[in-house]
Amino acid sequence: MHPSAKNQIVDYLTEFEGFKTWMYVDSTNLVTTGIGILLDPFERYGRVLAWYDKTNPQRLAGGDEVKAEFDAVKSKSNDYITKLRARPADVMGAVLSILAQKEAACRSYFGSDYDSFPADVQVVLTQMSYAGGLLTRKNDLAPLLAARNWLGARDYTYLTNPKQGKEGYKKYNECFRRLMLNAHIVESCSKLAHPIFSMPQDITIFFGFKNALWVSRWSTDVFDPTIREDDIITGDNILPYLNRIR
Repeated sequence: MHPSAKNQIVDYLTEFEGFKTWMYVDSTNLVTTGIGILLDPFERYGRVLAWYDKTNPQRLAGGDEVKAEFDAVKSKSNDYITKLRARPADVMGAVLSILAQKEAACRSYFGSDYDSFPADVQVVLTQMSYAGGLLTRKNDLAPLLAARNWLGARDYTYLTNPKQGKEGYKKYNECFRRLMLNAHIVESCSKLAHPIFSMPQDITIFFGFKNALWVSRWSTDVFDPTIREDDIITGDNILPYLNRIR
């Protein structure tokens, strides 16, 4: 992953997953913690973090105690008052470890091309893998990504779940579309013979939602994906807009 994306991805994920040091159940009733760290099923993921007594943070909880907490959260959902906490530094370490695994999965799916993708595309794919939504769409994405068709790939960059479908991930999915648009704009600008000096041209820069790119004339003209040498490219923080999506 390009350094610009790697330096921002934890903060980026936190906007979607939050940062919790206790166990909770997600929208699919799976026990989770941290920044979307899955603990469920316990036999496979439940020991990814050390847990400590909430009232005595120096006391490390035993295995049976951790399992009892997991079972209580799983069965009682948000009505249960948790007794254990993970340390923030441990949460951060676990997130970085999981991200490294998910990035390796992206390389196994898309080959070394992944390393040349725009930073915004790398973040979308890694987040999809992190959330468990990339495996089922990797075959649809592969030819589009190989052709560097970032706009076409938007049809397959989304998350879903059995209960709500895409509706459960509106904010994620809208952000994915904007990040893929960022990639289209910046790579198109980088290929122009005589781009305006202020045009973004470095595909290794992660623009994300804090600096979502836009072509000024699209606000008045019919959408034309071709980027012209006289286009004015703007950037805006669209997080307030994303946060209104429910």
